[in-house]
Amino acid sequence: QKWLSVNAAPLFNEKNELYGAIASFRDITNIINIHKSIAHSEANLKEAQTIAKLGRWDLDLVHNELLWSDTIFDIFEIDKNNFLATYEAFLEHVHPEDRDIVNNSYQHSLETGLPYDIEHRILSKNGNVKWVREICRTQYDSKGKPILSFGIVQDITERKEFEDKLLNAKEQAEKASLAKSEFLANMSHEIRTPMNAILGFAELLQEKIPDDKLGQFAKNIVTSGKVLLK
Repeated sequence: QKWLSVNAAPLFNEKNELYGAIASFRDITNIINIHKSIAHSEANLKEAQTIAKLGRWDLDLVHNELLWSDTIFDIFEIDKNNFLATYEAFLEHVHPEDRDIVNNSYQHSLETGLPYDIEHRILSKNGNVKWVREICRTQYDSKGKPILSFGIVQDITERKEFEDKLLNAKEQAEKASLAKSEFLANMSHEIRTPMNAILGFAELLQEKIPDDKLGQFAKNIVTSGKVLLK
């Protein structure tokens, strides 16, 4: 299968009568295949971004115009037809407790030229709280003025929830270990006092009982008791 580009034009004589036409043909199969390949790659990229919950954004700092990919609208649970695409509008969807640190981190990135990389919460209109990671770089003009920021946003809510579960499990394990240590310390204290008395009587028995089978029993009591007291 081949694709052709056709250009045609009518031919008129001196009396403005149509007497023919001229046409040219160009094989554009390679161009069409390239466009198809690009479209296929873009579709695969979009699918991969959806699976990874990863979206791209661009912020035109000259005109304060924000451009989001569809995945970001899904992450933020926003209807893109009802979103005022500006930096201030983005901040309104950041969790109120994280808003200052997000803004300060981004402004610091603009001032220093260092990459912007932060994890923070967002809050949807439905009250859903999510965690996202944002990474961006900024382009500057010849005078050093920031003109364009571009980067990615990824939904990391599942990772954060898993980390919280691990942290909670670690805390529970530490509490259990502490309780065990306290229990053993208390048991050691409770055992030590009566054990000293037992050892005292056992040592007296050793002195009074001849070195026979009963004396060996008393010796074993003393030896075992001293091990418990260590």
